Amino acid sequence: SYYLIFFFLMIRRPPRSTQSRSSAASDVYKRQLVRSVNNYADKYEKANSTCFKREMFLPRSFRLYDYKECKAFFQILDSEEYANLKKQKTVVYIRKISKAHRGEGVRLVDEAEEQSLRTQYNNGKKCGKIRMNQLVQRYIDNPLLVEGHKFDFRIYLFIASTDPLIVYYHDGFLRVSLPLYDPNSKDLAAHLTNTYLSKKFFAEQEQQGKSTEELRDFQMWNFTRFHNYLVDSGKVNDTNWLDNYLRPVSYTHLTLPTIYSVQISVVAVSLKKKKSNNK
Repeated sequence: SYYLIFFFLMIRRPPRSTQSRSSAASDVYKRQLVRSVNNYADKYEKANSTCFKREMFLPRSFRLYDYKECKAFFQILDSEEYANLKKQKTVVYIRKISKAHRGEGVRLVDEAEEQSLRTQYNNGKKCGKIRMNQLVQRYIDNPLLVEGHKFDFRIYLFIASTDPLIVYYHDGFLRVSLPLYDPNSKDLAAHLTNTYLSKKFFAEQEQQGKSTEELRDFQMWNFTRFHNYLVDSGKVNDTNWLDNYLRPVSYTHLTLPTIYSVQISVVAVSLKKKKSNNK
């Protein structure tokens, strides 16, 4: 067995009054990430598969508004490999619908959702014709858990300068889902770590006598608590694992992808302005 740890860059949200713009921006960041990984993989993966494998950085992802990636996804749905996977797993893919936040745009691609996608895209025949921003990603059903719960990292990274390179790093925290993880669960809160999805769970647990403070304390872990859990449970033997591994991996693996993503944004804005000025 193996454990997967994913690192997420925390991008500070605007105030709630600008929430619609925030969700749109968040959607752009997700699409840029998928585009960057897929473009890089298409360029280098075939040339040197031992040097780069896209699944090492991001589960296989498809932008359904992109004709090529959309076609590739529906070819997978019709494959024998996918049919065999469905016999073993309840969910093989997960879908993210654009311009949504708080987990509202996320759908587990179970049998019903798969049929909905097949109908919407006419089994791939409408690829390239539907411009709705949707991402589909391979679902990881065997993640590393903390006390039986899914979690993600919220790590802060501030790049003050790229020449010279000046980067400020902060540990951030772990965001833990409150319901126990079950790959067969229909409860989205068991699959996602969005704090908003926990509102119903909070209400139910408070009726059973648990306080909001207790629930919040479990939902937000600092790195030291996480490290102690890994050592106590025997998953990590290095008593200085935070400084020897997690922190160095966090800032080194986040810095270059972040710079690359920002460069794409800057170039896109510059080209848009140049095009507008030439009109």
